[in-house]
Amino acid sequence: MAIKILFGRQVFAFRVKMRWYIFILALSSYKNPITAIKGLMYLIKIRKNVKGKKVIKKLVYHEGAYYFGAYVPPWNSKLFKHFVIDKLNKFKPTNLKSNRFNNIFFAITKKCPLQCAHCFEWDELNKKEVLELDKIFEILKNLEEFGFNQLILSGGEPMTRLKWVYKILSHLKNNVNCWIFTSGYNLNRENAIKLKNEGLKGVFISLDHYEKEIHNEFRGNEKSYNWVINGVNNANQAGLLVCLSVCITKEMANKKDLMNYMSLAKKLGVAFVQFLEPKAVGHFKGKDVLLNDTQIELLEDVYQLYNTDKDYKKYPIIMYHGYHQRRIGCFNAGHTGLYINTDGNLNACPFCHSDENNGNFNIKEQINQIVERGCVEYGAIEM
Repeated sequence: MAIKILFGRQVFAFRVKMRWYIFILALSSYKNPITAIKGLMYLIKIRKNVKGKKVIKKLVYHEGAYYFGAYVPPWNSKLFKHFVIDKLNKFKPTNLKSNRFNNIFFAITKKCPLQCAHCFEWDELNKKEVLELDKIFEILKNLEEFGFNQLILSGGEPMTRLKWVYKILSHLKNNVNCWIFTSGYNLNRENAIKLKNEGLKGVFISLDHYEKEIHNEFRGNEKSYNWVINGVNNANQAGLLVCLSVCITKEMANKKDLMNYMSLAKKLGVAFVQFLEPKAVGHFKGKDVLLNDTQIELLEDVYQLYNTDKDYKKYPIIMYHGYHQRRIGCFNAGHTGLYINTDGNLNACPFCHSDENNGNFNIKEQINQIVERGCVEYGAIEM
């Protein structure tokens, strides 16, 4: 089933309905209409800090569900209720159950057929595996005690461990939204259909340039671009949500390239595009890769333009972590998200690695240490 990108009046009506839903949820917990209204206004303030003062006028409709982005559970689902309650708890504790984390990134393998210029797991790539499936299940079981809404399987390339992926999906039993972060490798039609049937919700597929040759050079494999295009088409046909993820380098941080990229994303029929800023970690460590202020300003302008202007109403929703991180801090670092590396150690996020938790198998202690350290670049989240 193809996605529909809703815009304008449809989204406005939906937002009114959603705010009423949140108000009723807050009222059922606080038992006080004034407190419930203040809770709703608190969430609206957070949204403005995260998304910008301009209201994003888009929603993705897919298989009867409404999505604001790839990292937020669909509206009116059980997981969305947990998501909202967790945010209300930051305002004032409720008596309602919620999950401790919104999303968990889990790098389940060191194996990868690529040699990407920006790889944050570069130092571990294609080394001897440390994690086995039973250890992965042990970690997941420990995290399930805290609760999480979304599990994102990464690597390495998680599609090299397809049998593991199926077993993880079977273990989750649709209790969380599971996505895969992939290069498109091995995402053929048969695998896409089976992944969908086993409970996978969507795929993040890395496409780092709209031009084939540039993308392939960046990824270190002449087959990479074709994997992406075929993978996107197969995922769409299987009914999976698709988010293209792009690392916007200095060379690409110009309006022409960004607009050409978004045109290709629209043509491919994906729901979301994720803007990532290059970080001097992994394969980029010690290199001059950080964007300057002018380039960042351009990215923020494009982010706002495509998400709010009616001329771009049929384009995918852009997600851009850097936008809200500069305004409110980082949601990861143990606050609403975690990253588990290929050795099974907990980290703040894919870009913030630390060896301090190595050898510490107490999950709760690891989480507390990560929260205490916070995000090195953006600091603790201010909510």
